[in-house]
Amino acid sequence: MKNNKLRKLTFIGLSILLATILTGCNGIIINSNTSNNSYTPNEDKSSINFNILEFNDVHGYIEQDSNNKRGLSNAAKIVNDIRNEDNLDNTILIANGDMFQGTALSRVSEGRVMIDAMNKMGFDACGIGNHEFDWYLSSITKYFDGNKDNGEADFPLLNANIYENASNELVGYDSDSICPSTIVEKEGVKIGIVSMIGSVYSSICYNMVKDYRFDTDFQTIAYNEGIKLRQKGADIIICNIHDGDSSGVENYLPNNQIANLKYNGQYLYDAMINGHTHTRQSGAITRSNGTQMPVIQSNGYRNNYMYTFGRIDLTYDLNTKKVTTTKTSFKYVEDEKGFDQTVENVLDSYYNESKDILTEVYCQTKYIDRYNDNLYKWAGNIMNKATGCDVAISNLGGMRASVNAGSFDFNKMYALNPFDNHLIICEVTGKTIKTFMSKNSSYEFCITSSGTYNDLDDNTTYSLVITDYVYFGAFSYYKPSYYTDSNLILRDLMIEDLRLRKGETFNIDTDFEARINQKLER
Repeated sequence: MKNNKLRKLTFIGLSILLATILTGCNGIIINSNTSNNSYTPNEDKSSINFNILEFNDVHGYIEQDSNNKRGLSNAAKIVNDIRNEDNLDNTILIANGDMFQGTALSRVSEGRVMIDAMNKMGFDACGIGNHEFDWYLSSITKYFDGNKDNGEADFPLLNANIYENASNELVGYDSDSICPSTIVEKEGVKIGIVSMIGSVYSSICYNMVKDYRFDTDFQTIAYNEGIKLRQKGADIIICNIHDGDSSGVENYLPNNQIANLKYNGQYLYDAMINGHTHTRQSGAITRSNGTQMPVIQSNGYRNNYMYTFGRIDLTYDLNTKKVTTTKTSFKYVEDEKGFDQTVENVLDSYYNESKDILTEVYCQTKYIDRYNDNLYKWAGNIMNKATGCDVAISNLGGMRASVNAGSFDFNKMYALNPFDNHLIICEVTGKTIKTFMSKNSSYEFCITSSGTYNDLDDNTTYSLVITDYVYFGAFSYYKPSYYTDSNLILRDLMIEDLRLRKGETFNIDTDFEARINQKLER
């Protein structure tokens, strides 16, 4: 597309036929008419094949590359083709979680570009992942509040196990579009979908998740929701969990527990979707009667572009009312040469609205490896200089991608550091810092004006600036009773420091001293 040359952004894209759906929660049926020739079962047709398509861990990577490939609109084209394999309305499109956070375009629109693109693609439901909390969960739930002025999803947000601490109610308990489960009707067959977030509480910054609790009794929740769906007429039930085991879907305990749940002598669940581990895997859980429950997880994006999504085929016998055969496979977005223009138009529109922000070039840069020690020295120096503190600690995982040589713009900065980490300031002894670092050296990095953390004096009190993710996470065992949130975001400070290098070529190997001015009075 003509705009791709101008963007110079590296994201992901998918596109699909515009599907008109009515969303519903708490067992309300969604009547979906995404095909032109809806098929009515009769005596000549004894079974229907249903295509369950799942997208997990897209992380906002929705734009095409410079060759108009590997984007969300390309993935949407594949979805369109699957929907057109026959004349049936038999495709169910599910987002597992971690759909929004990770790229500059999605960030500047606070995920709304993804919502609008998913609407065009005709998603049937969306689960919640740990990174849906990165901008505060309310940034995502607002798209399910019934107010079209701030953007609105045409599909429900599913949540069966995230509770608000204040009310002790499920998030969305007072919403028509946020619910534990939903039923989608396709070709007269009712497909139930239940969604939970896994045991990923510790992977979320404490500030973002402190007002919530996760109920991780997945087996009981799945049982109760499954029975509700069966009682409301669900013929097929799918369980979506944003979590998994990177060694294989068969090794994730909740998959096995849920696979063996029964109601009235029949297995409750027919398929399972996993996410979070960013591993492409599929398999099946064999049950006591020999039947198998298929499980799938794609790896979402790779190398800053949309890579794969998963497909489960279920054959449903209309006479016995049972799933008889299953098959899992993956769709490779990079292989698709075409794209859905409707979805691509959505991305173009949002890009044009934010073009000035996205295309600002701070300076030129040489290649920066995300694992280069000097990158963390630079970040630590910026933290110290901006706050006036003696010592800085940040997490290695906060830097997510290497930076290619050339123009250093917001796109590259956001790929490098996509998190809105606040800087926390406190005072601790050298001994505390040394103890912490000795136990967390492979995860955290410490900078002082005089050298490494080993140079600190045990009995001297130092002012420490530390990212909130680390402070409320690994450092929580050592944290003092008093701290100050500076409300400074590390990524913003890094951008300001780069702007002071305008007209220069940034070389992380020789120029890692901060140029930024102090932002706080101390």
